[in-house]
Amino acid sequence: MSDLNTPAPRYRHLLTRKLPVIAAALIAALLIAIWVRFAAQPAQQPEKLVIAHASQPSFALIYIAAARGYFSDEGLDVELQPHVLGRDALNSAIQGRADLATVYETPVVRRIYEGTALGIISTLHTSTRSQALLARRDSGISTIGDLRGKRVGVTPGTSMEFLLHLLLATENVPASAISTVRLEPADYESAISGGQVDALMVFGPHLHTLQQKFGKDRLAVFQTDLYIETSLLAGMRDRLLAKPAAMKRLLKALLRAQAHARTHPAESLDIVVRQLAGRYTEEAVRQGFADIRLDIELDHLLLTLLTQEARWLKDKGTFSTPVPDFREFIITDFLHDVKPLATTLHSSRRPR
Repeated sequence: MSDLNTPAPRYRHLLTRKLPVIAAALIAALLIAIWVRFAAQPAQQPEKLVIAHASQPSFALIYIAAARGYFSDEGLDVELQPHVLGRDALNSAIQGRADLATVYETPVVRRIYEGTALGIISTLHTSTRSQALLARRDSGISTIGDLRGKRVGVTPGTSMEFLLHLLLATENVPASAISTVRLEPADYESAISGGQVDALMVFGPHLHTLQQKFGKDRLAVFQTDLYIETSLLAGMRDRLLAKPAAMKRLLKALLRAQAHARTHPAESLDIVVRQLAGRYTEEAVRQGFADIRLDIELDHLLLTLLTQEARWLKDKGTFSTPVPDFREFIITDFLHDVKPLATTLHSSRRPR
């Protein structure tokens, strides 16, 4: 007689055969339940970021990332807010109308020196040929020394002020020996052609547009390798630190744009031409693009440049307080987490 608690051989055989089927059915039911639960949830909305940008070839990585869909791939909804100058784009970020700004280094140095709590998360480009001093030969200018007693147009609050300082210093021409005329980009052509100024500080596409219009026989061009123009991605520090995931995704998208620009330069240039169509001629954009090197990085050269410009501002009497420690305003953690080799500089203060 068999034990009452022991299944008969026939039932044991049936149970052994059906166990895998039962287990598979339970697993399938569990997977379906999980799928239904998550499918019923709404899709996560992309995080919105507003980038105030100065409409120039220097900021090509922003345009390439947008056109190629890299921002969307990273779960970002990026709105590009156009401006003429990085100075103005930075003002938009400071006023809370944008999360970030594309801006050259000088406006950032000035604002930090004034006490604005900015944060820098990356560079965007470098160049030694995107800015220049153009001088009328018929004003008797063929060397920097000839600027003595002449009127020089310059846009206040921009990196062109610093470049003018370096050009004068190389030839021992004191700033007091020239008369500066405050000009905005919309006035460049009329000021130089109408004789309002004898020389003019210009940038990017304006440089190539004026060279093309007037020719080398009418305009002398002055540049220097002592100045490495650098553009930055910057905004209010606390605002950036409050969005660490978004900042890292943004940098991932820009690094993809940088890789694409290096492997597909012609296609990338076409994107920039389309972005800036109507603002500059295609030829000016193409020549301006050729003058820049696209760089997503944070290094000691940036720190040196920022400090050098701050010392210049102090020496000329714009500020009397000690030069800021710019390491406090360079946020390295975001880029370091995304691409460690692009970050050779370490902040003196860790993000909170």
